[in-house]
Amino acid sequence: MVDDDVHVRDLLEVLLQNQNYRTLTAESGEVALEMVELHAPDLILLDIMMPGMDGYEVASQLKANKSTANIPIIML
Repeated sequence: MVDDDVHVRDLLEVLLQNQNYRTLTAESGEVALEMVELHAPDLILLDIMMPGMDGYEVASQLKANKSTANIPIIML
């Protein structure tokens, strides 16, 4: 999940882990793009409004990359 708000990241992480999902978190679009290349997630929860690279730019870069284009994204 990608969100610049630490409280949102922590809340979503706890909720998902309580349902036995494995989670990775990133505080920015730049960090998220690096993590996606390393970990190939099954799904990305992506905040739209972030400083620097916003969620739309992150999604655009993910969809333009052949290795990440098919990862589902839920925009928050």
